[in-house]
This record gives sequence, structure tokens and C-alpha cells, in this order.
Amino acid sequence: MNGAENYIELILGFTSFSDLLSRIEMVKTVIQFDLNALDEINKGIQELNNKNKN
Repeated sequence: MNGAENYIELILGFTSFSDLLSRIEMVKTVIQFDLNALDEINKGIQELNNKNKN
């Protein structure tokens, strides 16, 4: 929840329309990176769980 508030604060701090668009793209990039990292972590956890079952 706190992360979403920080993203909103970042977006709302724009100084021009192009700055707003740049900030939105930056937030989208960071969120996508975070989602990819979480996906990799979950895959690693699944692999470890599968190894421990065997």
C-alpha cells in the first residue's frame, strides 16, 4: 500500500504534460520490473519446494 502512495506522489509531482507522461512511463517500468522479480522469486520457491518433496 505504501508503494502505491509513493507512485501516486511521484506522478502527481509533474511540472508539465510531458513530465507527467515520463513519470507514468517510469512508474510502469518499475512496476513491471517488480512483477518480473516477484515471478522469478516465486519460480525459485516452487523449484525448492519440488526438490524438497523428492
